[in-house]
Amino acid sequence: MKTLNATFFACLVLAAGACKDDDEKEAVSNDEAAEMIASSLAESSSGFAAVADESATVTDGVMDVYNGGRTASCGYEYEQTFTRTNSSNAPVTYEFVYTYHYLLSCENDAPKSMEVNVTYDGEFDGPRISSAHEGSADITITKLENTSATYSIDADYQWHGSLQSKIRNQNSTSSSVEITLDDVVVDKESHEILSGSASATITGTATGKGSFTYTGTVVFNGNHMAELTVKGSKYLINVTTGSVTAE
Repeated sequence: MKTLNATFFACLVLAAGACKDDDEKEAVSNDEAAEMIASSLAESSSGFAAVADESATVTDGVMDVYNGGRTASCGYEYEQTFTRTNSSNAPVTYEFVYTYHYLLSCENDAPKSMEVNVTYDGEFDGPRISSAHEGSADITITKLENTSATYSIDADYQWHGSLQSKIRNQNSTSSSVEITLDDVVVDKESHEILSGSASATITGTATGKGSFTYTGTVVFNGNHMAELTVKGSKYLINVTTGSVTAE
């Protein structure tokens, strides 16, 4: 493996000007695109993993009531607004205001799915990237029956705003990130993401460098890890801490 700030070996051994770093060809680099996607997923930056955890927590409570014999849980609807901030001494600082809307759908008086709509805005500052943005998520949670040890989540997660990279060319960008997540399996006890996949699209404009578009695919491997592929380059993401390592 190599770290994200590794230089390209070929450019070190060839004469100056004989080859170009990808950073000179793109408004932002592959590595910066990987950081954008990682921060959008990571719990430490209040990304999708944090949203999934909050959604699963409320779903747990509703299903506990239903499994206690109260069929009135069918049609349950609830909305809450709150502010989430980082823990003290955390390497990533953030503050986001969230609004969650929940609706439990049933079939034949049995829970079928929890529909969760989320809107949020705020900012975070990490060692490699910082951002001020707003976004939304539409989430469907299934496998609600108490015989299943896991939830299945399908979601559309997106945000747009300003972003400052602290790696490579330290680009300042106006960016949008859209992530579609399919059959993301979440443990009902720990709320850890065990498996599933996602596709991500990043668009934006880098100050003084023009527009850019990146697409990537994510495979969740469990143990808090996911593999990200961007333009053929592979990265390992820790979805808890948000750390990114190029393979």
